[in-house]
Amino acid sequence: MKSFAPIAFLFVLNAIMATMSATVKEWKQGDNGKSLWAVNCTFQIVQMDPNIGSFVYTVYATSENCGRVCLGIAECTHFVYNKGNRCGVLKKTRYDLKAISHPNLKGNICGYIPSRTPRPRQ
Repeated sequence: MKSFAPIAFLFVLNAIMATMSATVKEWKQGDNGKSLWAVNCTFQIVQMDPNIGSFVYTVYATSENCGRVCLGIAECTHFVYNKGNRCGVLKKTRYDLKAISHPNLKGNICGYIPSRTPRPRQ
């Protein structure tokens, strides 16, 4: 079932944390090295694609399975997990993402599939 909740989540975080966040510098390996992830983070949209809404949706998964869900979807390049077992699956188009970290994001996980997209902007 598609939902636009993750994109709303990204927009709110962009507005609130634009000047209060730090870039993610340490990525951990997941899924036998097929995904990279970090804690207390999300993705900030650096350059917007007007068609982004059709490229983002939510699935229910645990934090441990969010990267695996993304790996199972050929178009998925990035993922964001937030409380409530919501895994936001992002498909890269013409937008650029920056991984940001902040203590207010405690419990969030963000990650990406390095074989499908370059490392997020620092």
